[in-house]
Amino acid sequence: MKMTDIVENVMQDMVVAKDDATTTVLQDPNTKVSLEVPKQAGKQGMIKPNDKGEMEFNPEEDGASEKELKPGTKVKVAAQQ
Repeated sequence: MKMTDIVENVMQDMVVAKDDATTTVLQDPNTKVSLEVPKQAGKQGMIKPNDKGEMEFNPEEDGASEKELKPGTKVKVAAQQ
């Protein structure tokens, strides 16, 4: 199953459950479904600040994710086209 399948069908707003040097674990606060997002460029999924300064997860992008995210940080899921 691809990240986009999960995101489109389950999640819209998530929180950081765990963060280390290689991955960030996002969790849907309602369903408790977790998703590991790699920080390495070239891997599917990217977390970065959006135009409003809010953290945003885009499962379609494959750049390097934000380096440090604290557990409990709210992350919006980018709208898929």
